[in-house]
Amino acid sequence: MGPPDATYARLVEDMFDYERVSDARIGRIVSEGISSTDSKIVDATVTAIVAESLAQELQHWTQHIGPASANNGVMVPERGRQLNEVAGLRDHLLESAGKHMRRVDPTIDFGFPLWMGCLTALAVHFPGDPFVHDLLLDSMDDIGDVKGLHNVVLRSLNVGLFDTEAADEIRLNSLQHGSPSIVIHAARGIALTRPKDGLQALVSNLGRRDGALFHIVEAIESYGSDAALYVERLKSLQLELESVGAIVSWQRLRISESISRLSLRSDVEQD
Repeated sequence: MGPPDATYARLVEDMFDYERVSDARIGRIVSEGISSTDSKIVDATVTAIVAESLAQELQHWTQHIGPASANNGVMVPERGRQLNEVAGLRDHLLESAGKHMRRVDPTIDFGFPLWMGCLTALAVHFPGDPFVHDLLLDSMDDIGDVKGLHNVVLRSLNVGLFDTEAADEIRLNSLQHGSPSIVIHAARGIALTRPKDGLQALVSNLGRRDGALFHIVEAIESYGSDAALYVERLKSLQLELESVGAIVSWQRLRISESISRLSLRSDVEQD
């Protein structure tokens, strides 16, 4: 079986050509691609969906942090494809990301298996969907065996705007992880959903001195007046960070700005 025809060979490029290639045309190509009997066309279609979905997830991520800090120079699109109305796409991606696929699915250009990218694509195009939610939660069973899966699950829970108790439990438990990247996305998710136990869990992690700290402080700020209870502790942190080299300058600035806003809010509420 030869390579996919030209339409699917250039589909990744066309996915990002928002000016020339309409959403309607992309939708038709995707619909035909996932229905094809040619496995190479199916794989090319799903790969293109994953590529564009990863870019959309990165766009969501960079809306919350400073310029040039998260994307490391990668171009982030100003818009994204709307594929949620493509008939059968959700079910196809659910099938592609199913556990029976995880032993056979090859690693693709993004550095991880295609099924893992399907988790992100599902969250991007079907936010809040209960089947997607349950698949993400079930995927946590495999985080010890699959490199990068924990991070993908957290990021997908966030971009998919999942605010259930079960999703928040994953975020709260992930705050105890040793990896800054895991803690960063756990903190970002807590900032989005603000679970009842989240504030205390975040405050308990103020001892970190790595790239996760600024996300923890900004997540604490998201609790508004409730976070004002910890202003004095945060002020002490602010002074300490003036001499901590492990925190890069733009992050120290953002931490300081968050603490200053909380301090001002606390002063106003006390007046």
